[in-house]
Amino acid sequence: MAVAGLAALAAACGSSDTGSPSPGGSPSPPPLQAVVVSSYSSSGPCSGGAACLVQGKGQRIGFFIVDPNGTELADVTASVRLLAIKSQAASPSPISDWTPATYHGKDLQLAGLNRGVYSASLDLPQLGTYGLEVKATRGAVSATTTSAFFVLGADPGIPVGSPAPASDNPIQGPGVDIATIDTGVPPDDMHYISIAGAIAAHHPMLIYMGTPGFCQTKTCGPEVQVAQDLEKTYKPKGIDFIHVETYQGGRPDAKQTLSTTFLQWKLDTEPWIILVDRNGTVVAKFPGATGPDEISPSLDRLLS
Repeated sequence: MAVAGLAALAAACGSSDTGSPSPGGSPSPPPLQAVVVSSYSSSGPCSGGAACLVQGKGQRIGFFIVDPNGTELADVTASVRLLAIKSQAASPSPISDWTPATYHGKDLQLAGLNRGVYSASLDLPQLGTYGLEVKATRGAVSATTTSAFFVLGADPGIPVGSPAPASDNPIQGPGVDIATIDTGVPPDDMHYISIAGAIAAHHPMLIYMGTPGFCQTKTCGPEVQVAQDLEKTYKPKGIDFIHVETYQGGRPDAKQTLSTTFLQWKLDTEPWIILVDRNGTVVAKFPGATGPDEISPSLDRLLS
């Protein structure tokens, strides 16, 4: 199964902006557009590039803000609210107050550019289709756009609070071609212990799941950098850092066969950062682009 791109949607369900109509009379693209970049699945209602999140209180929604060329922007002030979308014919209705979004871009860099992610926490009350309405301002330019996403009733993967699968993911050693377990250039150093090994040793761990070399989104490369930055602080304190590649053997084959570990964790999107405590329990999951400032508090709790 191909891993679906997490940069989903950008379907403006009704947007207003400072742009002007094109010469043909149709609306010009909004100068600032929100694009949801966190998704729990790529199958069922989540297929075809639709972002999917999970029902619950205080759920994190991560998104980029892009210009009409699709370039991610860093210097934007944004706030969000949740819309209920009952049908294509009915206008979306607000079901939350406006909430300021937080920018996490300083450590999410790609090709030398500061392309960061924004996030906000919203209550997602029940399964169904919703809209994320985003008011964005960049200098003298402002726009309000809406992106649709689907809310699932439960995490389709290994939920927080569940035992972590004791995956025997391949690690570096004699006779192991590093390209089969790490597609990054250069490869990272998060291949010294398996998930099963960390569980057996009662070590807390951060697991990065993604393929820096073959990612179908723009977030796997920056996210592995986030893991490496956190590793500098937290590995000396006793937290193991583990990188699991998305595809079997590192490089995707014609069928884009997922790695055994991805299948054990019931994942079909990327990238992910997952935290497991010393008892082998999943304590936090971060789909898509996530800033280190969002992950650090959960790592601190792993050490308490």
